[in-house]
Amino acid sequence: MCPHYDSEPERRPGYLTAVKDRALPGGWAVDDGAAGVFTDGRLVEVVTRKPGATLRRVSADADGAVTEVARPARLLRAQGLT
Repeated sequence: MCPHYDSEPERRPGYLTAVKDRALPGGWAVDDGAAGVFTDGRLVEVVTRKPGATLRRVSADADGAVTEVARPARLLRAQGLT
């Protein structure tokens, strides 16, 4: 799990390098304002309060190539506000 993926300039490159070098396992990278909803350990939905924020699955293959797969996020709207 890597929080603040989009807001700290060194976070993304640091995490990608750590996954590539196998210092850390692949996992979830979470932008500020986004959250994953999990049921029984499985991602069922991504929600966000910030347009464009999301959750990404980061993984490395056997050759060390790292991939990021962004998941679509549902934008939450405040209810009852005018």
